[in-house]
Amino acid sequence: TAARQGEVTEQLWRGMVLLKRFTFRDLIETASIEIPETTARSYCKTLLATGYLRVLSKADPSKGVVARYLLIRDNGPKPPRIQRVKQVFDPNTREVFLPGARS
Repeated sequence: TAARQGEVTEQLWRGMVLLKRFTFRDLIETASIEIPETTARSYCKTLLATGYLRVLSKADPSKGVVARYLLIRDNGPKPPRIQRVKQVFDPNTREVFLPGARS
């Protein structure tokens, strides 16, 4: 549901702002609700594609290593929202970011 998704993105965003450097698994561990790995991974990938995150170390699935990210665009306390058309709406600045955007 929309309310549930908002709570999930709020928890993921809070983790990003708090940790600054993280993996999607770190975000799951810091959340106070249960978040599926696929959801956390997808949110990170979308924020990476729209210029919110930078990769600190790449994933290596053959070794069980997940990507480590750095938060580079913290526009405020409200979490960026992924829209159905795969763009990101930032409620803090009221801007829309498209995949491929860089900060």
